[in-house]
Amino acid sequence: MRRVSLIFIRNKERFLCYLRDNKQTIPHPNYWAFIGGGNEKGETPLQALKREISEELKSRRKGEIVTDIRYLDVIKVRKNPEVYDHDIYTYKGRTNHRLEELTLTEGQRLGYFTFDEIMNEKFPEFLKIYIKKNLSRLD
Repeated sequence: MRRVSLIFIRNKERFLCYLRDNKQTIPHPNYWAFIGGGNEKGETPLQALKREISEELKSRRKGEIVTDIRYLDVIKVRKNPEVYDHDIYTYKGRTNHRLEELTLTEGQRLGYFTFDEIMNEKFPEFLKIYIKKNLSRLD
């Protein structure tokens, strides 16, 4: 069973997301998603999340890009034809960075999205369902 860590990063009413690479060898190519990735051997989900944030996001400002990181729960993805079975450890956090202060090192580009925009953009369906059910917890 693969373990993945993912974070919902908010800047006021918007979520920080990235457009995944358009490679057919990855799950959900060319979809918008949230920062995160696979846990390496021996890592806790939180350690994996912090590593993924530091690998995927760089800032022109000093200090932490993401603050107030809090654990939410686990999404168990099973028998989904789009991806392999895995557990997604979810977290929430905050940022006050503007897009122009951030550099994405993996994927095509960054964007900020409101809840309504996420529901109307190309995001994996299971993430839309999770956000819809848990929006009040993501504040």
